[in-house]
Amino acid sequence: MRLIFVSLFIIFISACANTGTSEPFLNQTPITQYDSLNDYWLSDKKMQPLRYLTKEQYKHMKGKKIKIEAKYLIDSNGDVHHVEILKSNVDIPMESLVKKTLQKQDFYPSQSNSSKRPIIAYAGLEFACN
Repeated sequence: MRLIFVSLFIIFISACANTGTSEPFLNQTPITQYDSLNDYWLSDKKMQPLRYLTKEQYKHMKGKKIKIEAKYLIDSNGDVHHVEILKSNVDIPMESLVKKTLQKQDFYPSQSNSSKRPIIAYAGLEFACN
């Protein structure tokens, strides 16, 4: 009985420790050229990147209009990986902010993407920090 309890406890702890995967799940080669992201992946959530600013970032950017262009991978599960900032009009690190913002999108496949094909996507984030 004790052995069963210990075994179940170890399995439970292992499952809790492995809640997320750091590697993207790709069932096919990602698409790199396309007309519209909405042809492949959709999201009903609106991005609110200001929620994820640190106090230091907020103080530095207060009163500015921030523009960021980013490249990222949407894998076959709709998860965001490999966020890369291509252009930014601020000189402080913004990668964690952009990554959190994009990961909160909860992408799901469009009707035309029933195979859940991954895609290399681009986003232009623009927000005002008042």
